[in-house]
Amino acid sequence: MLIKLTHAQVLDPAKEWFQLENFFDQESIEKNRISAIHIEALNKKDGEKIGSESQFLHYNFNEDFLLKDCFKSIPLKGGEDTARVYFEYNKEHLLVKKSEINGPFHFSYLFNYKEEVISKEVKIDEQSSNHDTIYKRFFQCEKTDSSLIIKSLNDNGKAYKTTEIIYNSFGKIKKERVNFSRGQNYIEKRFTYENGKLVQSEKTSYFHKLEKHKKVFSYSQGKFDYVYHYQNDQLIKKLAFTYNESGLISAVIERNYEEKSIRIFRFLYEVL
Repeated sequence: MLIKLTHAQVLDPAKEWFQLENFFDQESIEKNRISAIHIEALNKKDGEKIGSESQFLHYNFNEDFLLKDCFKSIPLKGGEDTARVYFEYNKEHLLVKKSEINGPFHFSYLFNYKEEVISKEVKIDEQSSNHDTIYKRFFQCEKTDSSLIIKSLNDNGKAYKTTEIIYNSFGKIKKERVNFSRGQNYIEKRFTYENGKLVQSEKTSYFHKLEKHKKVFSYSQGKFDYVYHYQNDQLIKKLAFTYNESGLISAVIERNYEEKSIRIFRFLYEVL
């Protein structure tokens, strides 16, 4: 049974929210013994009423409170668009398989590790008669107490990108930069913390042109108050939060200044 529950913050501010991935704070999921989160997204254009149709996102967690699967449903004229992703882990809680199903498409990703650092990735087309391999990727890693460098190689052993991750003294990611071998393309992320809380994240990317994104997080009594999202120094979104009496997020209200719209994400929780 789905119930409204609030004990602690469940969204990880360092991740992209409302994706078919794990963007939750693991400690909060475990502490509250959450087995499922259901999110309903409602849209409203300026000057219009809230739409009667809504998008659904659903996330299930296993007995170790790791994301087990997630589901998305978007209403369309004459039907709906659905997508589902499944996750499998080893005993060290490392992801070893991810399966994506979206309409007629079904792909699986298999992951191998060496000393708990990724060493190989294989993508398989599950819909093909022979379960054809789409690609193989290999990874060469250099790890220290404060950094991790991952060189990604294609099937032919040629490097196509290098990822450098730098951690702060608390083990949080301070900087992550991906350099691509072709051209001068790159993605760089920087994270700023105060008193253990993320207060600003910056993402700069260059693919033929420079693109900058910045998110500023404000807190009230240790919980999200507002999030301001800037693109190329222009405020494009503002997020506000509501909570139930024990403190867990009950809704996220997103104001989109570009689209002149409001989106409301309502949260329901299932607990063990």
